[in-house]
Amino acid sequence: MSRNDPMLIDNTAALLAHLESSRMTFEWLIPPKAGQSILLSPSHLRLLVDDAPVASCPLMGSFIRFVCASIGEIKHTPGTTNSATGTLKLSTCMSDRMLDIDYDCTELPGVEGSCYSGGGLISVPLTDFLLDHEIR
Repeated sequence: MSRNDPMLIDNTAALLAHLESSRMTFEWLIPPKAGQSILLSPSHLRLLVDDAPVASCPLMGSFIRFVCASIGEIKHTPGTTNSATGTLKLSTCMSDRMLDIDYDCTELPGVEGSCYSGGGLISVPLTDFLLDHEIR
């Protein structure tokens, strides 16, 4: 498989394997015309495994929506492009599987006084998502 061939992840076991090995990353790109506050949507987010894009399938469509909802609202300076890179990792809190979303974002061109660049770490329970998508 070439580096640019999409990687198919069509079951939760494969998804968990990539998250456990910390091989899954993401990028987002919010265009200059976006408003000052925007909910991250699947059209802004791209998932990668070892720098190869993740193929579209029902499971990954749901997972992208889950990641977007977990990140939520992005503050944005109109007229700039907000971009981010980050990693998706599996962790455990007590008995619950957690998804750690670690990212750095920046706006270009930089606007004096803007504080919308930086990063974050979000940790959300993954157990319900996995139960909803197990093959029965």
